[in-house]
Amino acid sequence: MKYQECRMANVNIDIVTLDIDMPVMDGRTVCDKIRDYEKENKLKPVIIILISGNYDTEQIDEYINPEKGHRADCFLRKPVSFSEFNRAIYNLLVNQ
Repeated sequence: MKYQECRMANVNIDIVTLDIDMPVMDGRTVCDKIRDYEKENKLKPVIIILISGNYDTEQIDEYINPEKGHRADCFLRKPVSFSEFNRAIYNLLVNQ
């Protein structure tokens, strides 16, 4: 996983964006693996933004809801505009 490779090489990562429907490993699985890696290595959680055109907020609530495990920080529905993406990042950084 690229995230793990970067972290092992001491590359600082602030934000990860994941499409939910990826061919080799879906975004939800990657999200879980990132969170597990952070816990195992006592790392500060990176901001994770899930993106999809096939799901709605209710369908991925378990991934963005802190009461259900808080795996991702935000969900954006495709097509995502530049301003919408910037606004999401701004809001996530301000609320850290």
